[in-house]
Amino acid sequence: MYNGALVVGTSEKDIDYLNNKQLDLPVVVMNVPGEGFSSVYVDEYQVGRECAKLFQKAAISTAGIITQIYKGRGPGMRQLGFLQACKEYEIRVEENWKIDTQERTFDCGRTAMKQLLSQQEIPQAVFIMSDKIAIGAVYTLNEENLSVPEDLSIICYGDNELLNIMKPTISCIRFSVNDMIEDAISLLIAMFENNIKEPMAKIKTADFVFRESFPNPEKCD
Repeated sequence: MYNGALVVGTSEKDIDYLNNKQLDLPVVVMNVPGEGFSSVYVDEYQVGRECAKLFQKAAISTAGIITQIYKGRGPGMRQLGFLQACKEYEIRVEENWKIDTQERTFDCGRTAMKQLLSQQEIPQAVFIMSDKIAIGAVYTLNEENLSVPEDLSIICYGDNELLNIMKPTISCIRFSVNDMIEDAISLLIAMFENNIKEPMAKIKTADFVFRESFPNPEKCD
């Protein structure tokens, strides 16, 4: 017997089950919104919109996006939010500037950036859905002697220590997993201590970490 359950790494099948099953114990799911269960999650759609908003503030008029072929729920919502907001902000995103990679790896990042650079025209900035892909992309830009952010600005989703030692350092969007876990545990405890039956949600906001590849537009002259 358990007082409650904290669920991570859920599949689409898991989510369908939780949305349609009346459980006898409180359940909190990490980073997935739902109707039949409580959750702590990042609003991925809004993350994409906020990235496009940053591009607008930086006077970016043309943008690209590099993501995975298999997007999943989170990346898919980020891409949707980004593309819809770009349209609203009149930021042009050509179809050949939307590059899909097979995997989230350094080599796939290099290949994706080479594909982008092979176009007759390249965008001013690119939103990259993975930190590992971004490292490979910037490596290729360095090989081609292109200047970042002067020739091409880069911001990626996800953070790791390599982003801060690359030349140039890479700007990113990140959220604290530890903070999410703490909030999920607190929510779970509150539910069974107060006998709360209705699903609850706590929406986390992502942080933008500005480095050399995309300086903070609000601090630029």
